Amino acid sequence: MVTAISTALAGLNAASTRVAVRGENIANAQSEGYRVGVPVQTAQAAGPVVRVERAPADKAQTKIPGTDLVASQVDLASELTDLIISGAAYKASAKVLKAASEMEKEALDILA
Repeated sequence: MVTAISTALAGLNAASTRVAVRGENIANAQSEGYRVGVPVQTAQAAGPVVRVERAPADKAQTKIPGTDLVASQVDLASELTDLIISGAAYKASAKVLKAASEMEKEALDILA
């Protein structure tokens, strides 16, 4: 039971990190000098873990010469797609957490 709860919590944290990174990328789509973050998810024994990798400094967003516009390195379609996927992953992890909690409660009721 503890394993299911730990895995569900890791899933919630991973999805939250992905949403935060994607939101930051979207918010900074027109910020000069911004380096796009890429969430990299790996599987661990306790559940998924997400780390953030930044684009190299030479890939930072720069102004278009002669204008006030920034040449964005943010792909909005990819960002929004991953937001939808991350939202679904968050909901799934929340359901696992709820089910594990209910099963643990039932087990304790049986023992009482």
